[in-house]
Amino acid sequence: LVFGRLDGLTVGFGAALIGVVIDYPTHLLVHLALAGPGATPRAVVRRHRGAIWLGGLTTVASFVGLGLTDFRGFQEIAFFSAVGVLTALVVTLHVMPAFFRVPERPPRFAAWCAERLGGSVTRVARHRPALAAIALACGVVALPAFTSLRWVDDLSKLWRMDPALQAEDERVRARVSGAEGGRLVIA
Repeated sequence: LVFGRLDGLTVGFGAALIGVVIDYPTHLLVHLALAGPGATPRAVVRRHRGAIWLGGLTTVASFVGLGLTDFRGFQEIAFFSAVGVLTALVVTLHVMPAFFRVPERPPRFAAWCAERLGGSVTRVARHRPALAAIALACGVVALPAFTSLRWVDDLSKLWRMDPALQAEDERVRARVSGAEGGRLVIA
């Protein structure tokens, strides 16, 4: 409706997007499984709604950034993906809870894992200054790399090979095989 048609790459990317948006209902299902007796799906959703929205909206923001390019294909992917993620968020938080039930007791293995991981998070939280220092040190180490960054807004420059490298590639391919590397056969 927005672009008149969708490129095949956009539709393919949309299929891969399922792997991203499946995290939202999975996150909610895990919390439902560990909620314990007396909890309701509505209460679990209310408690974790902010974290799920934050995760989804940061994903949408990255796609919005992709959509700010002048390249129509990227704009299609960005729009398609942002709408898909927002739809997944709404379905996860407003439709799926009607089909949920909180188990009487959490699965034994899930409860064991949650207990161990919860303890690990508590231990790590006690060392916040050390964690902040490690993150700062990583930033300082990466700082010299920022001087070599350069902005390229011409997509054709991103795929154009250096003529010397291309000639070398052709020489190597001619010695190794007579087949052209640019051909692809799908059976």
